[in-house]
Amino acid sequence: MNAYPHIAGYDRKLTNSKPVLIAFSHICGADFITGAEKLLLFMLRELQNSYECRLVVPEEGILARKARKSGIQVIHMPIPITSALYLAGPSSWQESEALKHHPAWPATISLLQVHCPQLVLVNTCVHPLPAMAAKALGIPRIWAVMETIMETEHTAHSAAFIHQHADWIVGISSTTLRPFHHAGLDDKTTILFPSWDREDYQPRAWVENRAGKRAELGFHDGQRVIGYVAASIYRNKGFEHFMNMALQIGQRFPKAVFAVIGHPVDREYVEETFDLARAAGMMDRFRRIHFEQNIQSVYPAFDILVVPSLMPEGFGMTALEGMLFGKAVVAYDSGGLGEILNLTGNKKFLVPTGEVDGLIKKVARLLDDEKLLVQTGMRNSYNAQAVFGIAAYRKRLSHFLDLLAIKGHTPLHLVRGSSQSVYVLDRGRLRPFASEKAFLGHGHSFSNVRTITDEMLETFPLGDPILELPPASPARRRVRRRKLVKGKGKNQGKRKRGIGSGRGKRHARKKGVVRRKRNSAGAAGRKRTDKRRA
Repeated sequence: MNAYPHIAGYDRKLTNSKPVLIAFSHICGADFITGAEKLLLFMLRELQNSYECRLVVPEEGILARKARKSGIQVIHMPIPITSALYLAGPSSWQESEALKHHPAWPATISLLQVHCPQLVLVNTCVHPLPAMAAKALGIPRIWAVMETIMETEHTAHSAAFIHQHADWIVGISSTTLRPFHHAGLDDKTTILFPSWDREDYQPRAWVENRAGKRAELGFHDGQRVIGYVAASIYRNKGFEHFMNMALQIGQRFPKAVFAVIGHPVDREYVEETFDLARAAGMMDRFRRIHFEQNIQSVYPAFDILVVPSLMPEGFGMTALEGMLFGKAVVAYDSGGLGEILNLTGNKKFLVPTGEVDGLIKKVARLLDDEKLLVQTGMRNSYNAQAVFGIAAYRKRLSHFLDLLAIKGHTPLHLVRGSSQSVYVLDRGRLRPFASEKAFLGHGHSFSNVRTITDEMLETFPLGDPILELPPASPARRRVRRRKLVKGKGKNQGKRKRGIGSGRGKRHARKKGVVRRKRNSAGAAGRKRTDKRRA
């Protein structure tokens, strides 16, 4: 049974003067939206000025709803993902190539053939199947790398796979592109730092939001709120490090309180970590929010944001959001987090990854100096806008669009490899012609056949052969001949003059009658005239 009986948005081709771009998201959460989803949506909104953007998601969720509100067509199609490239294991190539045997492979090929995009955008390195499918069809591909590939002895192999299946590799930081640079594969790479539209965060409501959220959480104006934010909370996000810092800071600063926002993916780990606060008798100073879709209602309530990620972050959007809202940010020097804090003049608030004592010292310094706390927040708001704001983003994006120079894409239809066999590529399957007579009998021309590599040809499964058209029966040929002869009969020329039809005949007869009447009247008049003269 076909696992993909229907694909939303599949049954019709949309026409638009802009070239079509199809983006593939590996996830579409129903309960929360990840940083990768946010960045993809922002990129598509900006690309809408140049492309007719369509988004493929595995299921309905927050990303899909937000995309529709932005005028982006959403297509539902579950596509398997793999962490092989991200983990950079010895079998990353084999595990990625194995996806071609999944039912999603011909379905993705069919989707691309129906929508005929001029460009395909693949999001994150765990989503290789759409990139492979687009390559098989010869469609230009952008691969957006939003995470840092694990550093192993096989990292270069993962980078080489992405490099081979992409025309452009867009990294959201230097950290995400490091594996390509180390492998000497930086000819296709470019950095496009994430950004935001400040008005989306409703800055005029921040003062009111601060008071409202603090009241909701039970915090008063004299307290200093130290926040922890993560879309998903698990060990690599350093929640335990935040709690150890918080307990030390709580003992030294009675006015310090703490807010933890994030979806507890590893619930057992999260509860065990909160047990540290329970054991210290400080749980009353912590507030928990599992998910908050509108971050503009949360960040204003903070005074300090701590980002203790233990993994090399691809970027660290949480830290940048804290700066955007004018908050002091303390973070581990993990991947993109280090880039953000360095570029915004916050190097002194960076801590070597894993050093909890460093977090304690930086936060304590801010709490000890109210002036420094306020000035740091104000400076962060200005610098974040200057370095990563919408104007800077659009300038970088414009330069990247110039590099694309997309001239269009002609979908594969009639193809052959190194042999003489010719196939029709029909919804992801190769259907061979049974003979040359079958090929010509269906109205095809050999001048329209495109030669592709045998390797590409082998990526498509075989379908049913296309047979010769059955010959017309003698009776049908006689009927057709009579029709042709009848069409060339005596009435054909008359029809061209508008006479052969019944209406034409009636019109001609009417004209004849009128002419005869006129002739009769003329003759009678001439006789009367002759009599007078006589």
